[in-house]
Amino acid sequence: MIRLESPRDLQKAGAISRAFTLQDACLVRLDAIRPVPMAEAASVQLETQFDEKSSRAVVLDSGNVLRVTVEFGVRAGLTKGTDFVTYVQVEGAFELDYRRFDARAQFEDTDRQVFARINGVHNAWPYIREVVANLFGRLGYPPFTLESLVIVPAPAPTVESAPVAPNRPTAAGRN
Repeated sequence: MIRLESPRDLQKAGAISRAFTLQDACLVRLDAIRPVPMAEAASVQLETQFDEKSSRAVVLDSGNVLRVTVEFGVRAGLTKGTDFVTYVQVEGAFELDYRRFDARAQFEDTDRQVFARINGVHNAWPYIREVVANLFGRLGYPPFTLESLVIVPAPAPTVESAPVAPNRPTAAGRN
C-alpha cells in the first residue's frame, strides 16, 4: 500500500524522529468478528479494506516520552453490486512509546500529531499485519497478509493557469 504525504509533513515527522526513538509497542485493544459463516466464504477470494481510524500523540514523563496511539480497522469481504459485504472485520489499537534522546529539540502539538499520523502508523504497521494474519487464521480463513506500507512524498500540485482574459479597452479606450 502506497501512502502519499506532503513533503512538509514528512519533514516535521522526520525532525521528531531524530529526537525520539521507539521504545515499546503494545496492543491495547483488539476486536474481531466473522458475521458470515465460513462455509459461505470458503471458496471466494476476499477483498480487503484498511482504515486508519485515528492516530494521536500525547506527551508523558515531563516530555521524555511521546505515546502514540494508532487505531485501525481491516475488513475483508466482497463487493456485490454497490455494497461491500463484510466476511471478517478486525479492529484494534496499538500504543507506541517513543523515548526522547535529544532534550534540546522542541515541537508543537501539531507537529506531534503529524508524527503520530506518519511514524506511528509506519511503526505499528508490522504489528497490525501480524495481528490481522493471525486472526484470519483463528477465524477459520487462510492467513491473510496486508500489503507492505510505503510512505512517499506526494507530488507537488500542478497549478493550472487561469484563463487569460483578452485585452479589453478601458473606458478611455486604452489597454
